[in-house]
Amino acid sequence: MKQIFSKTFFLSLICVVCYGLVYSQPMWNFKFKAPQYPMGLELDIFMTGAQGDVAEIDIINHYIGMQKLEDAAKNEKAMAPFVLIGLSVISLALGLFPNKKLFHVLSLAILGFPLAFVAIFQLWLYKFGHELNPAAPVRLTPFTPVILGEGIIGQFTTYAVPGNGFYLTCFAALCVVVTILTSHKDISIVTKR
Repeated sequence: MKQIFSKTFFLSLICVVCYGLVYSQPMWNFKFKAPQYPMGLELDIFMTGAQGDVAEIDIINHYIGMQKLEDAAKNEKAMAPFVLIGLSVISLALGLFPNKKLFHVLSLAILGFPLAFVAIFQLWLYKFGHELNPAAPVRLTPFTPVILGEGIIGQFTTYAVPGNGFYLTCFAALCVVVTILTSHKDISIVTKR
């Protein structure tokens, strides 16, 4: 029994480390190429904001009527530290009490977090590309930037891929699945004796 406790607790600690690292790692990466930017522009989306060629991208966005990047997901960015702390607490609780059904239910938040991030991110991409200022100097037909792979926006070819932070959240979810499966296996071993 002690060995199972140690294994599940170890997995929960891995989850906590993952969420600690998520705070400092990009969740998504974008690259933009155009004739006037042969070296390209890069944009990294973090849980709390954007980094990279933000000023240049904001200037381009202004010309086509998009909002500044800092205006995106203000509530989500403000809540991000608390969400990561909450997911870490659930992970630890699951590691300490792997056989408690309540923590199995709460772990759905950890399992669903990567999907929820993608859904919210896609919503913001849609919003940015469809709520264009009609008084902008350059008018584009409303669009949704591609969230994965290659896309075209005006003269720009865009490339979007998940960042390290996103992969860390997926790995944390995998650790939770293993924790739950291990605890179920432990329950069946205990009940058979």
